[in-house]
Amino acid sequence: MLKLPNVKIDVSLYEITVLLLLIIIAIFALLYVQETSQHKTTVTQVSALSKNLQTKQEAIASLQNQIKKVNKNYVNLQSTDLSKQEATLQAQLDSVNNAFNTYTSLQKQISDAKNLGLNTDIFTTQLAAISQLLLSQDYSDAISSGNTLNTNITNAVNAYKAQKAAAEAAAPPANLPGSSFNITTISAQGKQYTVYYVSIDLTSPNLKIITDTADSSDCTNNCNLLDLMTYYNRDHGFAAINGSYFCPASYSNCAGLTNSYDYPFYNSNLKKWINQGDLSWINRSIFTFDGSAQFYGDGTTYLGSNATPPAVNAGFAMAPGLLHNGQVIVNNFPLDTKSSTVAATRGAFGLKGNNLIIADAFGCTVPQMAYIMQAMGATEAINLDGGGSTAMIYNGKYVLGPGRAIPNAIIFARG
Repeated sequence: MLKLPNVKIDVSLYEITVLLLLIIIAIFALLYVQETSQHKTTVTQVSALSKNLQTKQEAIASLQNQIKKVNKNYVNLQSTDLSKQEATLQAQLDSVNNAFNTYTSLQKQISDAKNLGLNTDIFTTQLAAISQLLLSQDYSDAISSGNTLNTNITNAVNAYKAQKAAAEAAAPPANLPGSSFNITTISAQGKQYTVYYVSIDLTSPNLKIITDTADSSDCTNNCNLLDLMTYYNRDHGFAAINGSYFCPASYSNCAGLTNSYDYPFYNSNLKKWINQGDLSWINRSIFTFDGSAQFYGDGTTYLGSNATPPAVNAGFAMAPGLLHNGQVIVNNFPLDTKSSTVAATRGAFGLKGNNLIIADAFGCTVPQMAYIMQAMGATEAINLDGGGSTAMIYNGKYVLGPGRAIPNAIIFARG
């Protein structure tokens, strides 16, 4: 057993206390250093985290800004695309409207030109081609073709009007001796009527009676029309009057029958009857001319049992007949309410001895027109179209009218 040598330690209480304090201070110093080190580490970590967070926040903010820019660009792009689409659609709509407006305008131009007296067959064919372009939705070509057709129609109409004006300005043919134009007052059935009429000496060797038609063959719809002056000029007349009833385009019940008529009318220039197949129809009267005037109060007696009409120079059928052998026959024919009750301008063609009379009376019905012709001394008479068709020319001028364009006319010329 080891024994320590006896050492005498002489330490005072003060020294011990100081030593303990130093130890305590050392321990606290050590703890402080350790804590400070840990604190520094924590601060560094917090700082790093803070910087990392800030970086992320900046990245998020940057991303948000980019998203905003993308959204804005998308909205702008979307708005631009819609605007372009809208503009494109509007342009297409305008093209369609322009094409159809052009087509409608051309239809009216052709109708007006036809009523003026032009042959519009070529224009109608061109319009049909434009219609096909519209059906195939080729609006651009339809408009282009329409503009060309518009120019062609306009030029044709202007040329026609210029030619017509030149013809009207020319010296009119001399009147036939024994012919005259008169305005008189006729008393019939207790009433007074103003009557415009032309009297023509049927026995004159130079007299030429012409019945003329706008169409050269039978027509049942969209028939040609001419104004009376055109007939007058092309047949070199000194007097003329409008002819038979027809179905104007303005009449609602004439749909599908526009400008047509079913009364036989001889074309003196072509030497043939238009609507010849209707010569045997009942409830018609017929006037014919072959050097003399023949009147058939009952139109069916003209053909009789003959299959071929007798040769004539001019002729026409109409209804109703007014007089035959001096007697009123108008009541032998069926009349509609308008003809029998409405007072209007009425036309008639009659025979008085050796004189032909073409007359228009104002403010009368068709039956009253029969009595007016009787009072004027006519023995044979037939009704003519009146109202808006009323037109009469004498000595190169309209004495009545011009009225609307008509499908046929009666002209008197020097032979």
